[in-house]
Amino acid sequence: MENDSTDTISSQDDEERRELLWSSKIENLIQDWKESCAQLSEKHTIVGKRKKQGYYVLSLFCIILPFCTAFLSELLPNDILSTSKTIILFVSSCLSALNTFLNFGKAHAEHNFASFKYAELIHEIDSILVKPKADRMQADLQLEIIKNRYELLNKTCIDV
Repeated sequence: MENDSTDTISSQDDEERRELLWSSKIENLIQDWKESCAQLSEKHTIVGKRKKQGYYVLSLFCIILPFCTAFLSELLPNDILSTSKTIILFVSSCLSALNTFLNFGKAHAEHNFASFKYAELIHEIDSILVKPKADRMQADLQLEIIKNRYELLNKTCIDV
């Protein structure tokens, strides 16, 4: 009687349960995730490069504009010089503030990291699918591992 009350149908193991075998449907699903990872990795690479270019352009102007004021002091008369210095330094400080608030350098690093993580998952999937089916981990376990990594990347990586 005691065993009957503690061993319900839902808590007992299925003695006849077999492991999930690899099928073309499972391989196609994993292949779809791989293709999605490749697309996302490429998008992150492109956006990361754009962010890097934005960072360099803004930083370059922030560096060059103050130097221009030094050279202008030799070329312009004093009445025009003070106005031009003020305008150039104002533009330089606005560009510097824009660079700080947009934080292109950090965004570039985050996109590169996301691209690397997606590429890492692609290589892991490739290393799984290249093995003969008999030498692979159980299909249901492998599917769950890849799905969890794929969903974690989609949740935690910066948006494209």
